[in-house]
This record gives sequence, structure tokens and C-alpha cells, in this order.
Amino acid sequence: DILEICGIVRDVTEQKKFEKQLQASLKEKELLLKEVNHRVDNDLQVITSIISLQLQNVTSVEARNILLDIKAKINSIGLINKQFYRTDKPALIRFESYLNELLAALIHTYDRSEIRVDIQCEGVTVPINDAIPLAIMINEMATNTMKHAFPEGQSGVFTISCSRQVDHLS
Repeated sequence: DILEICGIVRDVTEQKKFEKQLQASLKEKELLLKEVNHRVDNDLQVITSIISLQLQNVTSVEARNILLDIKAKINSIGLINKQFYRTDKPALIRFESYLNELLAALIHTYDRSEIRVDIQCEGVTVPINDAIPLAIMINEMATNTMKHAFPEGQSGVFTISCSRQVDHLS
């Protein structure tokens, strides 16, 4: 003995179509981002390879140092690109991980394996917009440290320490 039935019916066909389109668009953008990242990475590697080839023919110490500095700066930017691609939060770069890679690359580039680096930046993240200018500054400071604080062949340790404050790094 049913006296009354009440119900609401709503057609969600358009909403489902839109959701599928949105998911397809997101997937396409993710693929495009991966491709762009891959191309940027390859292009930076080609540039540093060209510089490395040129270094083989350079006899001037001054020109050699300039090319090594340029190579190191390009590499520091390339490492930001790699960090950007690896992270689950692309807007933030894990700074300690980046610094470890950057300084290992600089020590290799300048053939300064006798220098150790102590990095104390656990848990620090940097917004992607700030990462490249910071990378270039740290590249410059580390390079100057290797060249001037530890003359050729001299061993030593230098420390990089940073922490996140409310609105800045220190």
C-alpha cells in the first residue's frame, strides 16, 4: 500500500562529459610539461657539452676559467629543472637536495675533490620563482669559495646553512 513516492532525477551526462574532458586535458598538459622539461634538460646538456668541447681547445687560463664558470652556472639552472621535475609539489624545490647536487657538480667541474661541503638545510623548500636566482648566487659563492678560500690543491670544509623563517630564508 504505497501512498506516495517522491524522487528527484537529474541528468549528469553533461557533467560527466565535462569531467572526462577535464581529465583528458590534465593528462595532455602533464605530458606536455614532461616533454618541455625533457627538452629544456636536453638543451642545457647540449650547451654544457659544447662548452666542454671548447674547453679541450682552450689554452688561456683566463678563457678556461670563464668557460668553466659559464658551464657551472648553466648546470646550476639545469639542476633546478631536474628538481622541478622530480618533486610532487612542482611549485617548491627541496633546497637541501638541490644544494647537494649543485655542490657535488661544482666540485666535479672544478676538479676539487679535496674540498668537502657541509649542508645544513633539512626540510627547507624554496618557491620555484626564487630558486634560479638563489641557484646562481649560491653557485657564485661556492665557486668563489673553492677558488679563493681554498687555493688549488688545498683541502677544507665549507658549510652552507639555511632555515625557513616565516617570510624568508636565513
